[in-house]
Amino acid sequence: MKSKKEINLIIDIGSGSIVVAVVSVCSDPNIVPEILYTNRKEIKYYGGLNSRRFLFSMINAFEEALTDLQKNFISISKNIINIKETHCFFSSLWHISQTRVLTNENGKDTKIIKSLINRIVEKESKIFETSTLKGDINISAEDIQIIEKKIMQIKLNGYETSEPYSKMAKTLEINFFISAVSKKVIKILEESFFRFFNNKIIQYHTFINTAFVTLRDINPTINDYLFLDISGEITEIAIIKNGVLFDSISFPFGKNSIVRKLSEDLGTNKEEAISRASLYKSNDSIKIANSKISKIIENLMKEWHKLFDISIKQLLSNIALPQGIFFMSDDDVSQLVGDFIKLYKFDNIDTFEKLVNVKFIDNEIFEEYVKYNNQGEKDQFLSLETIFLKKMKKL
Repeated sequence: MKSKKEINLIIDIGSGSIVVAVVSVCSDPNIVPEILYTNRKEIKYYGGLNSRRFLFSMINAFEEALTDLQKNFISISKNIINIKETHCFFSSLWHISQTRVLTNENGKDTKIIKSLINRIVEKESKIFETSTLKGDINISAEDIQIIEKKIMQIKLNGYETSEPYSKMAKTLEINFFISAVSKKVIKILEESFFRFFNNKIIQYHTFINTAFVTLRDINPTINDYLFLDISGEITEIAIIKNGVLFDSISFPFGKNSIVRKLSEDLGTNKEEAISRASLYKSNDSIKIANSKISKIIENLMKEWHKLFDISIKQLLSNIALPQGIFFMSDDDVSQLVGDFIKLYKFDNIDTFEKLVNVKFIDNEIFEEYVKYNNQGEKDQFLSLETIFLKKMKKL
């Protein structure tokens, strides 16, 4: 049977930038997906994440990225590019999500059928949909568009099973993930998108669920850990327990917050601020001589630790601290961000560095799963999303 290839578009809608990638996916499981083209556009920050101005800045970056895609890849391609589907991945700034444990107890053995599970899931979806939920952005009940409904785990009589149907059980437990985006945001994005492409198939995902699924598939034996995404304007934290995305939380202090403050206090541009922070990390003599940057970084770390402490205590209120932490950020600040995590004092006793194994998720982790051509700049966030896309498509 001849292998089948198709072109897909990935759009990463982050809290600090928009990234567009053209991805070739093959039906042959032995052929890894190839990223043919990428471009990134910064979302300009005007002092507030909830403002209409920030939303319009995101849309402008979105349209700039699509313009570059048309100009620098599609219009100069030798072959006609037929984009089959477009997949948008939202950071937690743009969505709300919940993980729920749904329980059905009958007191007697009951046959588990698909309609029973569907009925329980739909009931919970309606509760989610009709509630007024608040996250980093406010979404009213009338403005909710559900984008994901995922059953992550099913237990019968307390035991996990991947084949629940037609079995008898007294108790049914469903671990269920649901997410939504503002209808207004979707409408604005689609209006912009369809000015560039006639393609009507757009699928929406949350980055947090995408990261969980991809890391689970790559590391199937690691079932308990914290996942941190420290990029753009926010830090997102998720806890994975017994192989399930248990809960997540975010706060408005990400990579951009760190770089912006460094730049302002050092009186230089962002690129120079990152360079000086990197030198500070790698050279003890510079660290001693440059007490100014040392103090700035110390204050930034204290500010991040304060917000992180509130979030981590909420997540771990009834759960033991996992022994592993995976974190994602951009390469240029990975060492600095890694120190922020490692030097956090858990319960004011020991640092994470002494308590848990902290691992940075760089692009090398995904090298055997994703290929880049010369036009595609390597990006671990895109790599992760591409692996997810390959799994989801099952061509």
